[in-house]
Amino acid sequence: MYVTEIAGTVSAVVTLTTKLTELVNKVKAKPPKEAKAAIGELQDLALTLQSRLLELQAQALSLQSENADLREQIRQQEKRALEREKYERRRIGSATVVVPKDDPETYLCASCYAAGRLVYLDALSESFRGIGTHRCPSCDSVLTIRP
Repeated sequence: MYVTEIAGTVSAVVTLTTKLTELVNKVKAKPPKEAKAAIGELQDLALTLQSRLLELQAQALSLQSENADLREQIRQQEKRALEREKYERRRIGSATVVVPKDDPETYLCASCYAAGRLVYLDALSESFRGIGTHRCPSCDSVLTIRP
């Protein structure tokens, strides 16, 4: 729903309310026989007004739902941003890995990290301090880490 649609509906409701008020005043001033015909017109206008109000309510509910969804998306993005601050990308020789800032000897798959997953690399062969061949169990990337 767009604000212009809601503004249009609100404008229509205001116009209908004004017409309804004018008709009520006219009915009060008319003789009883003429008032009956005007009452039918009032009822039609009241139904139209009620319909427009229901449309407005539906639009407001839709906007509330969209707002809640957007707030949840923002909350999730903020949560991911906080989580990402705990890690950094590091180039080791020809390999790019992600390491936790508090444990730089632990390697995570950079491809999976970019996709929003934290996947630790499995050491296939290792010599000293993480140097060697590693494989990602999620995307099957194989990295040879040599400084």
